[in-house]
Amino acid sequence: METPPLDPHDLELHGGHPALDFVNTIDPRTGPLPHSDYLDDFDATVRWAVHAGMLDGKSASRLAAAGAADPRGARAAWAAAVELREALHRTVVGLVAGEAPNETDLASIAGADAGGRLVPCPGAPAKGEPAARLEPPEASEPEDLLALLAGIAIDLLTTADATRLRICPGDQEGCGWAVLDSTRNRSRRWCDMGACGSAVKSARLTERRRASRGEAGS
Repeated sequence: METPPLDPHDLELHGGHPALDFVNTIDPRTGPLPHSDYLDDFDATVRWAVHAGMLDGKSASRLAAAGAADPRGARAAWAAAVELREALHRTVVGLVAGEAPNETDLASIAGADAGGRLVPCPGAPAKGEPAARLEPPEASEPEDLLALLAGIAIDLLTTADATRLRICPGDQEGCGWAVLDSTRNRSRRWCDMGACGSAVKSARLTERRRASRGEAGS
């Protein structure tokens, strides 16, 4: 029996920024469960961009028609989008670990947009400061899907407080998704308390009950 294709509209948008939702199109990112990539071709990437609110229906239709007319170009754009996603994922994971952005990955992200040179901010990540800044070229008119996705990645890295980036803890049965912590006391740990956070709490409660029954029976 043939497995039905994944539907990008099934993905929850918990990242707190479209660029992080883009990174989270592999579900889960970590852990023992099978990893599903929801951007398995150009059309799926277009559908996800609509789901994430980055494209309207008319723009999506034009992109889909352009992809159908130029399959080779569509495959190249999709492959570049996946490379962009992974460069951004590595950057976010590094920032969460307190590491400065890798300049090769930043060059990959900025190059996809063709809108300038992306360089690390001095001392990044620093509290309250963005991770990178964009040095714009003399002129740029990015219009394709890849440029759109690169644009949201650049927006994240040049405007967000890098110390508020989080990774849902995969070593504790989380999914490894990237999120932006917008809580006042910087207390966000999970992609969603109703999903991974709830599952981990339930597992811990079950373990405590088992331990309690074991102690009672001894």
